[in-house]
Amino acid sequence: MHVLITGAAGFLGQRLSAALLEQGSLNGRPLTRLTLVDQVAPTLEEREGVTLDCRALDIARPGALDDVLADAPAVIYHLAAVVSSAAEADLDLGLHVNFDATRALLEGCRQAGLSSTRLIMASSPP
Repeated sequence: MHVLITGAAGFLGQRLSAALLEQGSLNGRPLTRLTLVDQVAPTLEEREGVTLDCRALDIARPGALDDVLADAPAVIYHLAAVVSSAAEADLDLGLHVNFDATRALLEGCRQAGLSSTRLIMASSPP
């Protein structure tokens, strides 16, 4: 199973990546590929049997994820975000990462025909 994690260098992304590699599977399906994406390339120790692909990308840029999505991840964890005070201090940055990146990801999935890919988004309660 191919899993893509956006925001993989962040607090949640690092922990999720490590947990998936440690477990070696998701929902009973073996993990074969883990693609980690963030503004800076995430780092993680390789694990036998799992192809690890770490990339530095601005996923809000249209087309930035095209080649990753062409590999048809079965699951996408969308954790990329600018949170609270940082988004309030720089509204343009908050909109770029929190809105534009999500829209670009969804549009990329649509264009790649990923209708069976499961998209999981992290969010804070109101």
